[in-house]
Amino acid sequence: MKIGRILAIGMLLGALACRADEVSIPATSGAITYPFEIDGKTVVQARDTSIETGGRAVYTFSITNAGDYLIWAALSGKPGKSTTLKISLGARAQPSSFLWQFEPPDTIRRQPVGSKKNARSYRDYCVFSLPAGTHQLDVRGATEGTRIEQFIVRSHGRPAPPGSIRPTRQ
Repeated sequence: MKIGRILAIGMLLGALACRADEVSIPATSGAITYPFEIDGKTVVQARDTSIETGGRAVYTFSITNAGDYLIWAALSGKPGKSTTLKISLGARAQPSSFLWQFEPPDTIRRQPVGSKKNARSYRDYCVFSLPAGTHQLDVRGATEGTRIEQFIVRSHGRPAPPGSIRPTRQ
């Protein structure tokens, strides 16, 4: 009887910890292709390339609720060096891909895909409309020194994850 109760409590706690409107993806958990390289708990672009020949990381994730989502990236780059990433989610997503060019922070910080320096609101970011089901997040890099720690796929209406770069007005 005790084992049954412990199992039921564990299942309940697990269900509470898993949010249907948020998926956390460690950067090292995907299929990583050079010149992306795994360095500890991050993925790093080893050299400058074009977006077509750059590093590639592919992640599979599932969401249970169709809706609008922001993709948050915990990343950093070389100070003063513009960074380029191509973020693709396949034909079922709208938009299906987004070319993101930005000035990254010099220490790992979370920011939404599409954010630019001095973004004034979350409307300035790329919002992906996703149907329920399984998706592939395909990330391609082009800039040496880009360091990615994590992606968070999060329902658009939710507040920013802790440690995020926030717009000047929400």
